[in-house]
Amino acid sequence: MLSEHIKISSILIACSVSIALGLASAMAPSTTISEPLPARTPDNPLASPFKPASISDACPIIPAAFQTESMATSDDTADDPALWIHPTNPEQSIIITTNKKQGLVVYNLQGFLIQSLPIGKPNNVDVLCSIKTPSWSFPTTDLAMTGNRDGDIINLFTIDPSSGILHDAGSFSAGFQEVYGICAYFHPGTASPRIAINNKSGTVRIFELLPSHERSFTSALISEFHVGTQVEGMVADPAHNSLYIGEEQVGLWRYRLDPIEDQPQRTLVDLIHNPTSAISGRLARDVEGVTLYELNDREGYIIASCQSEDRFAIYDRISHAYRGSFRISTQVSSQAQVDAVTHTDGIAACSLPVGSRFPHGLFIAQDDNAGQPQNFKIVDWQLIAQGFTPPLRVRIGRNSTAPLP
Repeated sequence: MLSEHIKISSILIACSVSIALGLASAMAPSTTISEPLPARTPDNPLASPFKPASISDACPIIPAAFQTESMATSDDTADDPALWIHPTNPEQSIIITTNKKQGLVVYNLQGFLIQSLPIGKPNNVDVLCSIKTPSWSFPTTDLAMTGNRDGDIINLFTIDPSSGILHDAGSFSAGFQEVYGICAYFHPGTASPRIAINNKSGTVRIFELLPSHERSFTSALISEFHVGTQVEGMVADPAHNSLYIGEEQVGLWRYRLDPIEDQPQRTLVDLIHNPTSAISGRLARDVEGVTLYELNDREGYIIASCQSEDRFAIYDRISHAYRGSFRISTQVSSQAQVDAVTHTDGIAACSLPVGSRFPHGLFIAQDDNAGQPQNFKIVDWQLIAQGFTPPLRVRIGRNSTAPLP
């Protein structure tokens, strides 16, 4: 991960485009576009064939609701967030984050530190809820997991359903070096819990989790494949049999989760943009965090962070049509001065109500904090939706969706 803005070189862009389109993928000879890109329509002008895209279009600037306390360590430390929603009192939900020089750092919905777990060098984190645990003393558990570069392992933590406190649930080897991005999901066919983990060389491994004795799991490697170049951000969408992966210098891919294949079929969602090229997209390098805002079981938005341009690109969950980008602004909140979000790594989105303050969910972004100790910014999804013309849709409660009035 880069700690400062990088000037895009036309040579690198040309190489990236060649890799993405499978025209000259020397680094990944078995990686090609094996599913057709959607047809270009007025709603999806960026679909194949690609054309240069202007990123100077109006980009809504959205104020943050609050920020977390800063990391205890300096420099490039904060990386990725995940949200756990309290099952009975959403106001007591927690934000689980990574300090990649120290461990996991947990905040409440006021942004204050409530737990610190010095486990090593975690990079990305995710949460999976309601995992069936028939061999334990309780029938289900919520689980946080993180890829840890200190030992190249995956650490697991159960989440106490009352207090939100994380408890160690063991770890297992990722089976490769420089673990990086992680995401969790239930398999679309069997509903078994799975973890996708990647490393800096672009390899992705998928493991199945199997509950063992009390508060512990065993793991089984299900599949392994290679994307091409460096990857990190991922999000799974089992309802569409999809795994979205950000290839940092290339673009955003959709992979098919099932059936298990050595090289799963994939679709190119979008490329990084290059105004001087005839083949270009609307993303910007590095494509870092990737997340999903679910309107219901089928509809929603895929969001990717564009690190070098301090913005977040939004795509339709079904058609992959580009809906626009937004930035997070500077503002003075009741808490304190909240600076603008820059050079973001990890992101997370939730569409369920998160207390009275966020009835339509929220968005979390890592912030490099202008050279100060880093933290995370939390944004009301309703404000993001209202910033677009026409407005994006929001989720109403747990089951229905609607456009904003």
